[in-house]
Amino acid sequence: MSQYNSRLSWLFHRYANGECTEAERKEFLTLAGLEENTAELQQLLSEAIDNSPAEKEINDERAGQLYGLILENVRSKERGDSIVKKMFPFRKLAIAASILIVFGIGLYSFLLNSKSDKIAAVTVVKNESTDIAPGRDNAILTLADGSTIVLDNAANGELAQEGNIKVLKVGGQISYAGNEAAGNAIYNTMSTARGNQYKLQLADGSKVWLNASSSIRFPAAFTSNERRVEITGEAYFEVAHNPSRPFIVKVASAAGTDGGEVQVLGTHFNVNGYDDEEMVKTTLLEGAVKFIKNNNMQLLKPGQQARAAYQTPGINISQADVDKVVAWKNGFFQFDGDNIENILRQISRWYDIDVAYESEVSKETFSGIVSRNSNIGQVLKILEAGGVKFKLAGRKIIVTQ
Repeated sequence: MSQYNSRLSWLFHRYANGECTEAERKEFLTLAGLEENTAELQQLLSEAIDNSPAEKEINDERAGQLYGLILENVRSKERGDSIVKKMFPFRKLAIAASILIVFGIGLYSFLLNSKSDKIAAVTVVKNESTDIAPGRDNAILTLADGSTIVLDNAANGELAQEGNIKVLKVGGQISYAGNEAAGNAIYNTMSTARGNQYKLQLADGSKVWLNASSSIRFPAAFTSNERRVEITGEAYFEVAHNPSRPFIVKVASAAGTDGGEVQVLGTHFNVNGYDDEEMVKTTLLEGAVKFIKNNNMQLLKPGQQARAAYQTPGINISQADVDKVVAWKNGFFQFDGDNIENILRQISRWYDIDVAYESEVSKETFSGIVSRNSNIGQVLKILEAGGVKFKLAGRKIIVTQ
């Protein structure tokens, strides 16, 4: 125990590695719940995050909220402490959002059952070799002549030539380089299956993150006075600013039904247009966008979300939890008052599994954050802490209760 400065530090690292006995676990939770140990626990969490392999960031407010939830889980509620507050101001790695993946070994997560208003015990779950692995970076790129490239098998370097434009793969991302004369655009399509995601940089420098079971159709070079692309499913955009060439995202269902369009000059936003969701949702993070549907137009401000059904012309505007909206892009599932059907739709896309229900669907709602790098068994175990029961039969989740 010589490399640790205290009993709490020693127990913290055993807890992080899933090595605690039951007695040590109880001792750790007791010590972690003492006010006099707050500063040391905060330091241990910060050091563990610094040493984790993740490379994602969260803002100070979110970190503070999550730190409060960690402490709320280990301190006695009988004391009546209100500790969900900004106690841990740091801009660190986003693995803190699922509490920690320390040293790449254990998954720390939590789930809040909003009906009972209790947080389930922090759980460490080991990977199982028979478990279903999470999704991965992969997509199919369809070129203008109809030929296809499976991107996870493709080596880095030049993949194809479209007119005067080179299609490149560098570090797991597709990009386009070169200049094309004005005229007829040459279109490519990138599509992801269930269990896949991919990142793309368009010819103008705009960046696109494509979620599972999604597609984007785009020109190899933008040769007209507008930059127009079309998506199905979900995508996050960071659009290069160009006042002379508006960027337009057309949203369509897989069956071709009109889901409206987003018009921007340069901004960051997310579009969710899955067929099995009730609404097309456009969420603005930075800048300004117009959402247009059937001659109706709404201007969005940062933090707002436009919601529109495929079959109706109306557009509703509301404030959005942008952290939740883009959690998928940052490597997490984030739930906040979501029902089990909504949660399992997201899980089924990422793990390429089907879902069946043996009984009436639970009306419970859940909140929490889980790493998308987790195997399916880990995610289900965390959900089961909220009272839902599952069976895993091959690539099918059966909800039994």
